[in-house]
Amino acid sequence: MAAADRVSPDSSRLGLPDTSQLSGLDSQLFQYLQADGRASYSALSRKLAVSEVTVRRRVAHLIEDGVFTITAVADPRLLGLDQMAWTALSVHPGAASRIAEQLVGFPQVTYVVQTSGRYGVMAELGCYDQPELRRALAAIRKIPGVQRTETFTYLAMLHQQFVWGDDDLSFSGVVGLGQQMPGEQLDPVDREIIRQLQIDGRLPFRIIADRLGISERLTSQRFRWLVDNRLVRVMAVGNPESLGYRTRCWLAMQCSPQLDSTKVAQQVARVHGIDYVVATTGRYDLMAELVSREKEELVRTVEELIGRIDGVEHCEVFYYLRLLYRSNVGAWGASRAQEQGGRG
Repeated sequence: MAAADRVSPDSSRLGLPDTSQLSGLDSQLFQYLQADGRASYSALSRKLAVSEVTVRRRVAHLIEDGVFTITAVADPRLLGLDQMAWTALSVHPGAASRIAEQLVGFPQVTYVVQTSGRYGVMAELGCYDQPELRRALAAIRKIPGVQRTETFTYLAMLHQQFVWGDDDLSFSGVVGLGQQMPGEQLDPVDREIIRQLQIDGRLPFRIIADRLGISERLTSQRFRWLVDNRLVRVMAVGNPESLGYRTRCWLAMQCSPQLDSTKVAQQVARVHGIDYVVATTGRYDLMAELVSREKEELVRTVEELIGRIDGVEHCEVFYYLRLLYRSNVGAWGASRAQEQGGRG
């Protein structure tokens, strides 16, 4: 996942806050900005019955503290990241923390977890092509303490949602991943608009237009086309911990060969707390991330919901012991776009 800021014991080193559950005005602001990250401050002030100055200050404060960022969430293929994979590392027990910290420094790595289970360290990678993926994996295998690696290449990203909250308060954050790509209609201007909005989701169209040498009207039209086709969404991508979601795990599922795994994935995606679902190569058919408020809730979700989905024959749970994140919007996010802006 894919996905939002992750809290770890090293959160202060990575510039991420160790926050408790958001409440009051901050919680409401976050919810509205998840629904529409480009909502005007004046509209937000009217909805919340506070001054526009107060809204501006609170949003700036929350972003500065790393509680959330406002960014464009998009299918990574739109930026040319055609090779994504989840790699699992068997490591020497005394080297797990050091290896996890080294992996965060890889430009292809989006996030790293130390987990319970058969693997000590797991990481997601986003690459432009197979040669880049092979180079990254070769470099990972050379890290002292790495004993073996097993890599699961993403066949499709089927679900991505950066919304954590109670059902009656949540807004849909799903972007249309895994659908047919409109390659013949997508042009370099569209890609550059997405890149600019990933760096700053609230960047005025006028500034984007000036940078791209096109009209503000055309910029607005192209953005609207991307949104209408569910290829991009500008929203507040937050730290789940700020909403009280402190427990997470990675689910690796084997599906019945008689059933369409995509249909199974659709059922998995509807489970509350699932924010990421991918189809992979290798021993697992589907992999997903699950967030929950407490361990007991996680156990209930796996047993009573995931376990009852028709077609899920086996589900292996990798509980997050520690999590490190490179960027708060994944491999296709702001830091990656700035580093590789001319490619794809």
